[in-house]
Amino acid sequence: MIPQKKLKKIIDDALREKFGDEFGKLHHDQSLQSAGLDSVDILDTIAIIENISGVFFERDELMDIDTLDDLYNLVFEKSISPDKEDLHT
Repeated sequence: MIPQKKLKKIIDDALREKFGDEFGKLHHDQSLQSAGLDSVDILDTIAIIENISGVFFERDELMDIDTLDDLYNLVFEKSISPDKEDLHT
């Protein structure tokens, strides 16, 4: 299990890669689409998070991500889920 603080840094770094200096202007309750991320950007960000953290997501879970908080919460939940499986090996 990865500590939440480290997971937050992984997520922040992935978002910073997409947003650059604009990352600091984002609000956690802001919609990712209103922040300028389209569905491809969101999937790219998720792929970065998966590759670095080892936490993998099902397609239907990703459909529930609307805000930055949703993204953080999903990653945190998946990282501590006792029944998580790595289906990508």
